[in-house]
Amino acid sequence: MEIAWIDEQDPVGHRIFDSWWEADEWADSILTDFYPFDRIGYMTPDQKVMASLLRRLPPYIRECAFEALVHTAIDSIDGKTLYKIWTTRT
Repeated sequence: MEIAWIDEQDPVGHRIFDSWWEADEWADSILTDFYPFDRIGYMTPDQKVMASLLRRLPPYIRECAFEALVHTAIDSIDGKTLYKIWTTRT
């Protein structure tokens, strides 16, 4: 399955935020990038961003009146831990 990764080359997206507040604000700012929720994902080295997206995505999907699943994975790329989150339409 091919996943379209949001801003794969964005250096801000690969930043580890200092606080939960910053991570939560960042996650909120990229929520709309997941629309229309079909094989769209985001990778981050910041576990706080992953947790925030995991909390925010399901209500946002319901608010947009879509049916989609949220998937997560942890991967290691070039010795760096990356948290992945993506959606698939049902």
